[in-house]
Amino acid sequence: MRELSECPVRILMICEQPDVVMGISAMLPSPGYQVTAGPTPETVPSDLPHIILLDVNGVPARPERALGPLWESVATWDVPLLLLTARESVDRWLSRLEEGLVDYLAWPFSPGELAARIRLVRRTKGMFDEARKTHRRLEELSITDSLTGLYNGWYLQRRCREEVARAKRYQHPISCVMIDVDHFKRINDTHGHPGGNVVLAELGRLLKNILRASDIAGRYGGEEFLLILPETDGPDAMLLAERLRRTVEQHEFILGDLPLTVTVSVGVATFPDRGISGHESLVREADQAMYQAKMCGRNRVAGCRGGELQ
Repeated sequence: MRELSECPVRILMICEQPDVVMGISAMLPSPGYQVTAGPTPETVPSDLPHIILLDVNGVPARPERALGPLWESVATWDVPLLLLTARESVDRWLSRLEEGLVDYLAWPFSPGELAARIRLVRRTKGMFDEARKTHRRLEELSITDSLTGLYNGWYLQRRCREEVARAKRYQHPISCVMIDVDHFKRINDTHGHPGGNVVLAELGRLLKNILRASDIAGRYGGEEFLLILPETDGPDAMLLAERLRRTVEQHEFILGDLPLTVTVSVGVATFPDRGISGHESLVREADQAMYQAKMCGRNRVAGCRGGELQ
């Protein structure tokens, strides 16, 4: 709600009648208000206003078309709009309240009524912004693993389903990489669960630094991590997996004052491939490849091709 205390309140008035603009400016004297005017809805200053007043009786276009440019503008979609209209035209605009119009005010009105309506519109906008921030934060928490800052397993499954469906539709490759920390139980037994958490959090940071912006990384569960690599075929996925394995092996993990060497076993699977029909089989094949990497000595990458491990 900090915005409500800002001074002055920047108001953009859309109206081509100078006398009306002067009247509104007189009703809202400075320093509390700063009124600028433009003759058309396309007139939007670079310093976005706190509120837009649109006088539908004083725009060059037909009133029914006057609102469109404001709502279609990316720069102004988040600026509240207060409509000024003749009292006999109020009913025509009531339906627009669901389309972006925040409120309306019918001529004639007093300076006090105009100021009160502007305060109400801005307070409503402030409450909406706070609610939207809270919703965004809750949504972020629902899909994020709190320890690593990566996505959680539930969100990974959802995104994998979406990305595989997209790959099928456009006939593009997509790869999945499963990562498991070698001898993680030994780390927990030696350094305690806090030490294990340090390793997982640091591994999450390494993944963020290696991956492309289009890649999707998350903690699949326990000490397992899953990467979804859109537009990535098998050979490229194997190269990335090997780079990741080598980066982890060469990284110095610090637990308290003690350096620790950590390794990972990595499995790779790619769609399209024989035996992989959807997101579930893609994850399953990557998991089987990772398990095979462990069986072959750990600290290595294994890939599944045509149903056979490579």
